[in-house]
Amino acid sequence: MTGAVRADSLQREPVEWLWEERIPRGMISLVAGSPGVGKSLFGYLLAARASQSGGVIYSTYEESLRKTALGRMEAAGARLDRIHFWTPELPADLDRLGEEIVRQGVELVLLDPIAAHLSVSLYSDQEVRKALSPLKLVAEETNAAVVLVSHTIKRPAAGSHPMDSIGGSGGGLTAASRIAYLFGRNPHDPDERLLACVKTNIGPEPKTFAFEIELREFDDIGEVAHLVELGERGDSFADARLMINTTASKKKPDEKRSAATEFLVNYLRHGPRPASELKEDAIQYGHTWATIRRAADDLDVIKPKGGPNATWALPAELLAELNASDNEGDGDE
Repeated sequence: MTGAVRADSLQREPVEWLWEERIPRGMISLVAGSPGVGKSLFGYLLAARASQSGGVIYSTYEESLRKTALGRMEAAGARLDRIHFWTPELPADLDRLGEEIVRQGVELVLLDPIAAHLSVSLYSDQEVRKALSPLKLVAEETNAAVVLVSHTIKRPAAGSHPMDSIGGSGGGLTAASRIAYLFGRNPHDPDERLLACVKTNIGPEPKTFAFEIELREFDDIGEVAHLVELGERGDSFADARLMINTTASKKKPDEKRSAATEFLVNYLRHGPRPASELKEDAIQYGHTWATIRRAADDLDVIKPKGGPNATWALPAELLAELNASDNEGDGDE
């Protein structure tokens, strides 16, 4: 057992960040969200960021490494030679985890979902604290950022604190984490995803950060989803409350949808165009690729498989309607 340490023998140290003012090094962070909202995509994005400067230990119990995880990691832009897939059990594998962090030069350890990595019940406060306390020490000793991914409960009480929506009734997860986030759909725009801080013990609350889901085409496996950063937004706590108390409409906001639809119609009405050119021009005109794809689905745009070299075309019925409308206009003149 370590003895008492006199305060005057210590030296102050600033907080170091893996992602400035959002994900600290040497500490545990928590990201929670409902199933299906894309929180795993956030994990891949974070891993891709970290892999640019160091190693990553990425553990997923819910996805196939070859069929899902590898493609998503590549779509996110990760350096695959620095990504290490491994599924440790806590607390049994903590010593080996510390050794792997040092051996591989790891800057990020991400465990998704944390409940699958624990040999104790997520709903036992004391057991969770005992399992994660040694993990806290490993993070401190190695200065690696440790990110735990967790599910939120299905029906939080109306008006409840956002942290009450995080799985585990005793609060062991949030207690072990120095900073905690909710990840979910933007209540005002269901095509966007928000990362909203619900707890921080290490500085000012960071603003909400927004993302959008994009698709990258691979010749061998087809389309793979990944997140695109949109930047900071408003107040984290207010957004988190809305996220757990609001059921967002599945309809596309009218302005974004109509603008994307108009762009597609004008772009394709004179003939098929390569998807790669369409994407480049759409982004140049301020449309995200995800918005364009959804508008294309609404228009029943013909999208043959073939990756970025495939050509998109308007359906014959829509072209006939557009031509008829043009002819009527010419007659009126």
